[in-house]
Amino acid sequence: MRLVAMVLLSFLACLPASATEFMRPRPLTEYGDILLAQELDTAIHAFNDRMTRCIDSGAGSPPECFCRHAGEAGIAKTAYEKVLQARPKWKGKILYWKNMENQASHNLIMPAIDHQLRSSTAECGPRPQ
Repeated sequence: MRLVAMVLLSFLACLPASATEFMRPRPLTEYGDILLAQELDTAIHAFNDRMTRCIDSGAGSPPECFCRHAGEAGIAKTAYEKVLQARPKWKGKILYWKNMENQASHNLIMPAIDHQLRSSTAECGPRPQ
């Protein structure tokens, strides 16, 4: 989770002040939209949990751990692409919703997810076959 927070904070710190005005959360209220967002949220959390365990255990640096867990990264990337295919207007947005079961608030910062998945994947290079 710390990795996610670091990525998000570093991304937001780079935005000009005028850009943050357009980064207001987009509330999701439709059942199908919430399910789609939750699916992506689950994939991102699973990947980030794996990354955090790898880094915290001293098994490698963030890029090394990312490459070691490229399978989980692929699952997260596929979930992200599925969301954008279904809801292209969500690209570049912050999504906000409440869990239907327990009313817990959730959000996804789509530009940060895109940045994390694209930049880290480029560092791995071709995978051995």
